[in-house]
Amino acid sequence: METLVLPLGTIPTAEGDAFALLAELPTGLITMMVGQSWADAAARLAPQLGGQVTCDETLATVGRRFGWTVVTPTQEQHLLRAAIALGVVAELPAAHDVLLEFVKAWIEFYRLELWEQMPAEMSLRMIERSGKKEAVRAVAVMGQARIEWGFAFYEDPRAFDAVWNGEHFPMTGISVLADEDPYLLPAFQPFGVPPPVVTRIVKHRPRAPGVEDFVLGAASMQLLLNVLTGEFDPLPIGPGVTLELMRDEPKKKRKPKKRAARPKPKPKPKPKKKK
Repeated sequence: METLVLPLGTIPTAEGDAFALLAELPTGLITMMVGQSWADAAARLAPQLGGQVTCDETLATVGRRFGWTVVTPTQEQHLLRAAIALGVVAELPAAHDVLLEFVKAWIEFYRLELWEQMPAEMSLRMIERSGKKEAVRAVAVMGQARIEWGFAFYEDPRAFDAVWNGEHFPMTGISVLADEDPYLLPAFQPFGVPPPVVTRIVKHRPRAPGVEDFVLGAASMQLLLNVLTGEFDPLPIGPGVTLELMRDEPKKKRKPKKRAARPKPKPKPKPKKKK
């Protein structure tokens, strides 16, 4: 087994940019190191690594100093790096499995460019079920105006409708938009998509996202993708809670009303014969 070293990205600090490296150990454990440059970060990391060490081509010059071998990372390793980088930015390093599913959904969602197919004034309604309770939600794809690309999840569909009706209604939900975070860019570059930024919104006010927001975001994107494949199975978003696309119930065929029988016309009286 070998250790793989990958660049995570640059982190802006008060003292300038910091450079972060990620190392996946043969045991499956992950370790990180930050330095003032790629070379500095590698010099700090190298003493902790044993056995054969590999790196991607972006670290070829730096890695040569420490005897690292250049390899092409697998798709799974690229996904791992993206999930870890996103967890660092969101300050949710322990939510690895959730972030991995989110990253997979984001890559597929962004590549489809649904904003080219769905008008801005259109939203898809979804049903959130918790036991016997049901709540209608709305998801709208963004990107038609070429300003922001992604989607927004509305806990109350009236907030979305209000935007197009020129009305005010407090929006609560999440937004998932393409970003240009320099720390995340290298991790998402192999997939040809920009990194995402997730924001929790409470009555129009932005807040830091929690693990549940990434779960909700991944499920929302997956349901949007499922529209194209005709899959409508509900997806779990919490203990005993699911999210599914709202489908129009088939209209019940009305039974034709029985027409009342027309009364038979009375026979005309026969004229009396003259005597």
